[in-house]
Amino acid sequence: MSKGYARIDGLIATEANMVVLVRRGPSKWSRLYNWYFDDDLVLPGDWLQARVYSRRGDVSPDGKHVAHFAMGNVGPNGYSIFITAPPSFVPIASWTALGTWGGAGIWMDNSHFHAMPDPYGFKPVVRCPRHIKVKREGYIRNPEIEIHRLRLLRLGWTENLEKADFTDWWQRVKTYLGQQMPWYGRPIDVTKTFSKGRIRFVSRDGHEYAVVYSLDEREVLRLETHDNHPLWIDVDRSDRLVYSDKGRLYAWTEFPDGKPKLIMDLNTMIEDPPPLANQGSA
Repeated sequence: MSKGYARIDGLIATEANMVVLVRRGPSKWSRLYNWYFDDDLVLPGDWLQARVYSRRGDVSPDGKHVAHFAMGNVGPNGYSIFITAPPSFVPIASWTALGTWGGAGIWMDNSHFHAMPDPYGFKPVVRCPRHIKVKREGYIRNPEIEIHRLRLLRLGWTENLEKADFTDWWQRVKTYLGQQMPWYGRPIDVTKTFSKGRIRFVSRDGHEYAVVYSLDEREVLRLETHDNHPLWIDVDRSDRLVYSDKGRLYAWTEFPDGKPKLIMDLNTMIEDPPPLANQGSA
């Protein structure tokens, strides 16, 4: 791409050793990829002429379904919540949204999805298949932060700020729903410890950064984004550091020794919107 980098976010499955990547760029287009960590196969998927709000969506534990919130050439009024089988953007279920107040929601298991839409939309457009049960939860304020926070907690990240008194992440979900939201507006500041070190991730006011430390607390890697661009970093089931940086995918097996391996450069894809792209069937 001639200007900037592809913006990459990742939705890691908790049961399958893979991540669904949401790529934005060109700015009004999005594309899905499945990255399978066992053999580092990256499977490109559909383009969609819309902005997909990856922080408001979620992937099922087995990685077979993703719930999206999108704005653009989607839905009857340009906003939609929909479920797809990645890396496809073709909806197997979809609902209306009335603006960008709401989010998609959270998968509880492989067949139960808890939606967190705005208070006024969520009328079915494509009927959900019987094997997926959808429950509408209450409206969640600031879904861009809070759904993302809930996904991080489920993946084993722990908060560095005010400690929660909950024993499971779903209790945290229920606290956010409805009127009482004691953590509303608080930035994300979390840590994940793995066998070779620890990662600190901070998201505050459109600025995100991650610092990775070795076991002796030496700073080895620092990543940073601005202007509300997502930053994605985590570890796979082999305890390998995986992340994106400036539109490229990396895996670091021997961290903190050696060097990270470049898996794919997503900046080399195209410069103009693809002529055969999915035109918003969601």
